[in-house]
Order: sequence, then C-alpha cells, then structure tokens
Amino acid sequence: MADFKDELHIKKVSELPLYDWCQSTTNLADNTVTIVAYGQDVSLGTACKVICDWGNASICGIKLNIRAFLETDRFDDSCEY
Repeated sequence: MADFKDELHIKKVSELPLYDWCQSTTNLADNTVTIVAYGQDVSLGTACKVICDWGNASICGIKLNIRAFLETDRFDDSCEY
C-alpha cells in the first residue's frame, strides 16, 4: 500500500493563454496535503515546462502529456508511492 500521493493540476484561467498550476503531496496515512509548488497566471511555455519536469516520464510520455494538455487546456496527473 502506498504512503504518499503526488499530484499535478494545471488549468486555463482566462481567455488569454494563462494557466494556474499546483503540485501537492498527500500523506495517505493521515490525509494531510502539502503544497510543493504552484504558479498563477503563467504562460503556456511555463505550463509545458512544469509538465516536462513532472515525474520521470520518458520523452515519448512527456510529448503525449503535453499534447493532451494542449488539446484540453488542462492537465491532471498523480502517482502513489
């Protein structure tokens, strides 16, 4: 059973290409959430960089994540360990 859960959420916040993002860690033993990093009103390039830095996905995985993000203006992912 996992002890922690890392999450990354990115969403478009206006008609302009501006995004808010939040990376958090949840301690599954007591459900406490810690905000690891976040950004408000960031550019498309910054949002894509956050996706690139997220986890240890392969180059192909990163490209697929960015493509899905560009198609929906939203990115939600998590991993448990």
